[in-house]
Amino acid sequence: MSQDWPDFSTRLGRVLAELAPGERPVILVVMDASEPGCMVQYICGGDGGGTWAEVASNKSLPKHRRLSKDDERRLSAAGWDKPRGSRWSVGQLPNWSTDRFSDPKADHGALADMSVAALRDVLRVASPAGLMYDAFDQETGEPVTLGALGVPREPR
Repeated sequence: MSQDWPDFSTRLGRVLAELAPGERPVILVVMDASEPGCMVQYICGGDGGGTWAEVASNKSLPKHRRLSKDDERRLSAAGWDKPRGSRWSVGQLPNWSTDRFSDPKADHGALADMSVAALRDVLRVASPAGLMYDAFDQETGEPVTLGALGVPREPR
């Protein structure tokens, strides 16, 4: 399916909003298909719902894709918080993050726009055609299919 960034942002916002109130936590990772470490990842639902989101930092990006100071300013301007540990990796691989969408009724369209800014403007993914995703139940590891994203699932 061919789509542009605004269409992808709309699709991502809808998917995140649908997952946020879920009783079981779902992990969603949206990544550059040619460089999976260049990604935005989310924990959606569970423990009262809402969404925690992260963008890869220099501690996990390949050397040739590391963030410049300008890239870091772009992430801050888009609303991402500087690395400080995370819900996944306390102190180990701190990523850029946001917890401003912890309310299941938060504007997940805004989170999708922040994510697109990170993928397109900072991680330099040329178009949504260069993306893939992985999604699974955090507790069971069972795959979660999210065809509404309009990008392919990462091969397992």
